[in-house]
Amino acid sequence: MIAPTTYVLSKAAAENLRWFTAGGGRLVASYLTGAVDEHCQVWLDGYLGGLTDLFGVRVTEHLPQPAGERRALWNFGAAERFCELVELRGAQCVTQYATGDLVEGQPAVTVNPFGEGEAWYVSCKLADDAWDRLFEELELAGPGGPGLDVVDRGPWRFIVNHTDQEAQVGHIIVPAGSWAVDKKPQ
Repeated sequence: MIAPTTYVLSKAAAENLRWFTAGGGRLVASYLTGAVDEHCQVWLDGYLGGLTDLFGVRVTEHLPQPAGERRALWNFGAAERFCELVELRGAQCVTQYATGDLVEGQPAVTVNPFGEGEAWYVSCKLADDAWDRLFEELELAGPGGPGLDVVDRGPWRFIVNHTDQEAQVGHIIVPAGSWAVDKKPQ
């Protein structure tokens, strides 16, 4: 599940994210998540809406960046427009900021095992190339490949072909610009 910049985060939503991840889900959240509750009140226990244990980090400072300036990330592309300083509280650093006065050497992307799942925190606005790198790291390509959405729900597999060519997923052939539904492989 990707929850980008979920600025308003209720206590119930925070518990749902914790439940999802503990049950084996992979959660990705980004900067400014959980800054305020459902009443737009700042959380008393800090940023991340009481999810410091879930993400294994504590956000210590928000750092808007000047327009047009990018902060390089080690082997990960770049960040732009917004960065946060985070303190590791059990999470592992996936990549750090390679440039930037206050952020250089600080964690930019982290991962924390939680229950049966894992919670990823992106402490900046990633540039497009960095999102691509993150999706590679998360192995989000899925069974369909580029231009194909393949989603399993219950016993069903839904396939959408966004390309202009016929595509095959398992034993199903999906015409260009079309879709198919099949039983999920066992």
